[in-house]
Amino acid sequence: MREEGKVRPALFLAGLGVAMCALLALMTKFAKVQIKQSVATPNAPPAGKFDERIKALSREAYFTTQRDGLDNCDIPNTGKWVNHAELGVYTDVVSDKVLFASIAKLESVEGFAEFSATTDSAEVEEIPRVPPLVKVRSRTAGTWLGRVTGDRKNPGVKRYIINSTALDFVPAADLEARGLGEWRRLFLKTQPEADLRK
Repeated sequence: MREEGKVRPALFLAGLGVAMCALLALMTKFAKVQIKQSVATPNAPPAGKFDERIKALSREAYFTTQRDGLDNCDIPNTGKWVNHAELGVYTDVVSDKVLFASIAKLESVEGFAEFSATTDSAEVEEIPRVPPLVKVRSRTAGTWLGRVTGDRKNPGVKRYIINSTALDFVPAADLEARGLGEWRRLFLKTQPEADLRK
C-alpha cells in the first residue's frame, strides 16, 4: 500500500508535466499565428513591381528591407545617414517615396537615423510585434525600415529609428530636378529660396 501511495503522486506530477507542455506548445503556436497575422499587409505591392530595384540592392540593404533585419544590419553609429545634417528628404530605397525630412531629424540616441515624424503618415505603416516592439515599413513597396518607440526625453513624442540602408537622400536643392518639387515647402519656412538653390 505504501508503494502504491508513492506511485500515485508521481503519476499525477508526470501527467501535470505533460499537460503543461501541451499548453505551452499551444500558447506558442497561438503567439506565432498572432505575429504572422500582425505582419500581414492588405496593401502589399503588386508582385514583381519592384523586382528590378530589389535586385539592385546591396546584400545589407536587401536583408534590412526585405527580411526585416534592422538590428542585425547596421552596426549602431555606422549608418550612412546617422549623423547626416544636410537639408533634404529621405526616401524609400526601393520605391523612392518620400518618408522623412531633415527638419524632423533627431540627434541619434540608438545609433541609427532617427526622426520625430514622417512626411506622410499614410506611407509609413506601424506593425505591432511582441510588445513593446513596433516595426515600421513603407506601404507602397512593403520596405522594412526599422522601428518606432516613444521618445525618452519627450513623453508622448514618437521616435522613428531607421536603418540607413533602407533610405536614400535627396538634397533640398535637387528636389525639383528629381520631380519632388512639392516637398520644397518644408524648407522654405526656415531657408530662403536662394539658399535652397546652392
